[in-house]
Amino acid sequence: MWNDILFPALLVCLVYLGTGLLMNALIDQLDKHVIQGAAPLDQILKIGIAFLLGAGTVTFIQFIVSLLRIPIIWTFYGFIPLALVGYFFRIKEMFHSKPHTSLLRISVWLLLIGLLFFFFTRSFSRTMYAWDTVAFWMPKMFALWQDKIVQKETFEFFNHPEYPLLLPMTGATVYTLYNAPNEVAVKVALFGFTVAFVCILEGFLHRTTSFPKKAFFLVLMLSIFIFREHIAGEYVGTADIFVGMYIFAGAAALLSKRVYLALSLWSLVPWAKSEGMVWMLSSAILIVFFYWKDIPKKFLGYFLIPLMASFTWSIYNKFIGISSQYFKFNELYARPWAEYAVYSVHAFREEFRNLEKWNLLFFFFFASVLTRLRIIVRTPALLVIMLSLVAQVVSYMVIFTIAPEEQATFIAAAISRLTLHVAPTMLLVAAYLFGKETKEYV
Repeated sequence: MWNDILFPALLVCLVYLGTGLLMNALIDQLDKHVIQGAAPLDQILKIGIAFLLGAGTVTFIQFIVSLLRIPIIWTFYGFIPLALVGYFFRIKEMFHSKPHTSLLRISVWLLLIGLLFFFFTRSFSRTMYAWDTVAFWMPKMFALWQDKIVQKETFEFFNHPEYPLLLPMTGATVYTLYNAPNEVAVKVALFGFTVAFVCILEGFLHRTTSFPKKAFFLVLMLSIFIFREHIAGEYVGTADIFVGMYIFAGAAALLSKRVYLALSLWSLVPWAKSEGMVWMLSSAILIVFFYWKDIPKKFLGYFLIPLMASFTWSIYNKFIGISSQYFKFNELYARPWAEYAVYSVHAFREEFRNLEKWNLLFFFFFASVLTRLRIIVRTPALLVIMLSLVAQVVSYMVIFTIAPEEQATFIAAAISRLTLHVAPTMLLVAAYLFGKETKEYV
């Protein structure tokens, strides 16, 4: 039985990774012309980013091609040779480089592998029962598997039909390869995202901070209750963690002076969940503003490609007549707007102070920001990330203020998942800033 389950899940993960490696090789060539003097990416960091990049690309192209009535599995098969090319480039790169791995780093990864194994096995000890999973993510997987293509009838009768298809497309592909709906096989495939996240986190910290700080922030992230539950346990199958992962991965790329790679990853945030559109728009505008002098004008056209792709799903929804289930402007009614806005601000304040869910993450983030303001204002990458974080959180406060649902109930149900979108990036920023010596900037 396990052989039947592992094959489709591992094939999906390998195709995602290989496709991402190919795209990463192409994007690297462009990034070399955008920002001069960028240091090579850590190899483990590059693997994690490649997986996320490949997952978003493969599922997005499956959606586009299915509009031509071509089954999604045919498109997936078409990516297999491209993935092999990606592995070829990766092997070629390894032969031309001389990687050196210390015994200390090997020891860290042995501990991380043990922790990942714990997360992996724990996810199979319970079924997918969270509301989002049962109400629309898994039914969409099943509908896509049955229909074989994307069409309006595939998801218009489910909750939140406007949500994009990164997660459902992955599940439907696994179902098709398994030849039946199988929750365990989907969990195995989705765990590839968790491994990718840990690779990015460890790889980024390895290059930007000392070992004690690296160990501290690794433990902090992987010990946070709500993060742990989303990647291995109760909430396996919801898309909020993917939003957080793509924002986090793009931030790691930008802080590594990979502007186009960051923009490519952030263009996939709306493909993970609709709330990512705010991040994509704000970050794209800020990148152009802060990096205008550094970007050769002949390469500006390339920046439009990921941005145009970001709007495809929204345009498709408008074309078939599907709109957001959160609220419609014609449903707004008179209310004490100032009081509602203040309540939204207080809700996030209390969420940031919730040690049971978030440990001390936000305390470290705000402490690092307040003590490293000079570094932030002198670093364009940090300014892009910080201002995008502000725009993202403010957009959630606006939604909590104007949505027609009863405010307290709506906030209680959604605020933890929405905070999960920005929490990994806040940890990344805190780790980066704590790794900097203040005297370097005095």
